[in-house]
Amino acid sequence: MITTFLCVVFVGAVLSFWGYRGSEVFFYALGDFSATPYTQDESGRELLERVSAVSTKVEWTLSNGDRQVAYYIPPRTGRLIIYAHGSPGNGLGMYGGEARRLVERGYGALLVDLPGYGASEGDRTWGVDFVETMRLAVDFASAQTEVDSNRIAGFGYSNGGCLIARAAAEDDRLSAIVLLASYTRLAEQLHFAFKRRVPGMGYFAIAAARWRGVPVEDLDTVAALEKMDPRPTLIVSGGRDHAIALVMHEQIKSVVPGTEAIIYPNADHLDFVTQAGPAYIDALDDFYDRALKPDVSVEVM
Repeated sequence: MITTFLCVVFVGAVLSFWGYRGSEVFFYALGDFSATPYTQDESGRELLERVSAVSTKVEWTLSNGDRQVAYYIPPRTGRLIIYAHGSPGNGLGMYGGEARRLVERGYGALLVDLPGYGASEGDRTWGVDFVETMRLAVDFASAQTEVDSNRIAGFGYSNGGCLIARAAAEDDRLSAIVLLASYTRLAEQLHFAFKRRVPGMGYFAIAAARWRGVPVEDLDTVAALEKMDPRPTLIVSGGRDHAIALVMHEQIKSVVPGTEAIIYPNADHLDFVTQAGPAYIDALDDFYDRALKPDVSVEVM
């Protein structure tokens, strides 16, 4: 009897601890889908003011009526990169890293506030409206006289990497794509990111995503790339990334024939510009330069 009682107490304590840690993970994961308005703090307002001085704010409307916002910097050589941020995040957050440095090398930038993030309206679900806003971003880019419509590329970070893959699967106007710190499938990523705390915590993170309305099964980078017509693709990962398993890097690389891949051993999930150094920007420039070579020069004076 005593042994049975002690076993019941032990199991109850373990389950209570598991549930307590699970609730922490649930609410922590909810924060990954939090709003990111530029007006929420001084750093956001400063970022908006700084980038607004070198870009033009543009807008389009989704089929559901939600107004979308992006920030456009025209190219000097006809080549434009459309940026998809992660979660939480916003379009201008991409400017301080990769975008600004590639703009300095002549590339244009379209920094998109995805639905519900930054200044854009909508729900932060990463559903079909996210793919629609990327298609409308390509529509906008293609209509600009200084942009060569055959030299439009995509750059996606984390969740944005999966989105760029999904968008490219439906729109071959994205002539090349870069996926930075991207996962195979969202469910797998959440299990990996949270299992190091307590086994099974990924289920709570998945529940949080679903609570936010995220179609977890649809956030599948591998499935998107399998549907995509082959085109120049670069996968970039960090050797110390605690959110993305390196095995995911290899799995994504194997999907598209000829995919290029780079692992920076000392980089984690954030700020590759600082962690990987100038060689990282050189590698991006080299990839885009080769992938977006024009048939005829379209240099814009």
